[in-house]
Amino acid sequence: SELTPYGSAKKESEEIIRNFCTKESIEFNIARCFTFLGGYIPLEGTFAAGNFISNMLKSEEIIVKSDGQAIRSFMYMTDLCNSILNLSTNPTMNQTVNIGSSENINIEGLAREIAKHNPKISVDIKVKNKSEYFNKYAPNTDKAKDLFGIEASVNFNDAIKRTIEFYKGSKH
Repeated sequence: SELTPYGSAKKESEEIIRNFCTKESIEFNIARCFTFLGGYIPLEGTFAAGNFISNMLKSEEIIVKSDGQAIRSFMYMTDLCNSILNLSTNPTMNQTVNIGSSENINIEGLAREIAKHNPKISVDIKVKNKSEYFNKYAPNTDKAKDLFGIEASVNFNDAIKRTIEFYKGSKH
């Protein structure tokens, strides 16, 4: 699949790190991080989960500006931390691995799961016609699991719940 400029820059950065470490005989692992939930995720900006949580907390309708089919996956922050710790304590592997959840969810499902936490709000999917083409930003986590035993222990629904509880209990 075609890489975005962001994806290309990340791939090039990985090559620079790999080449440098190999040349200097430095042991390494590279974490290719995907999308995450938990305290301190941005509630405003370009990330749907944060924006939808912000809407829910303010009792505002959640508006999905697309047809809602785009696929994402969300790993909870504790699983991210455990994954990074695991990679950093096994540097001799010299591997690049995807870090994220293997549980895929579409944007509409994300919005509806968040909306369940506030009975006053609804979800509005702006684009009614479903496109046959949609974006997928979710990792294949087989390598991380097979080589390092890395996998998410917090499922999607619990990750949403814990993130919302964090923001309800804080002054954000």
